[in-house]
Amino acid sequence: PNAQPKDPTMLIPLPQPVASSFSSIRWPLGPSASPPMYYEPLNSVVQRRSGNGGAPIESIVDDVPAALSLLSPQTGDSPSSSDAEARGHAAVSLSLLLIGHGYTDEAHDLITPLSWPEETHFGFGPPLYSSSADSVVSEASYAHSLVHRRGGHHVGEHGMGGYFQDNYLTNAAHP
Repeated sequence: PNAQPKDPTMLIPLPQPVASSFSSIRWPLGPSASPPMYYEPLNSVVQRRSGNGGAPIESIVDDVPAALSLLSPQTGDSPSSSDAEARGHAAVSLSLLLIGHGYTDEAHDLITPLSWPEETHFGFGPPLYSSSADSVVSEASYAHSLVHRRGGHHVGEHGMGGYFQDNYLTNAAHP
């Protein structure tokens, strides 16, 4: 009857670089806080970015696939649908952490396959949009909209400004 609410940060143990990166998220998440977007694959983007002195987020940015594997390790050779869903949620969570630190390209590359039905030259893997759980697609679409909101008036994909893309993806996240 007198159960105390659990501390939400203790519900799931997080890898150290991830847990350490929460306190340094840059607020507000407005367009001026983001570096330019390159719309390139993760390995190309990492080569463009310069480190900021070994902050915990840097170990994540330097190897996004490894960080994703830490958050959602695969169990066996053929992952189940629950493994795929957990990996999708982990990708969205990691992308939100990246967005909070201004790494919009890295976040964009990570969530595009979950929130866009077509192949892209920069997405981290093939499109998973049609085979992902609705909750993953919705969350990824929302995170994708945040990436483009940070782009503001800058022209990005498909010749559209960030706010226009943000509106489109927000509607996709909340049909």
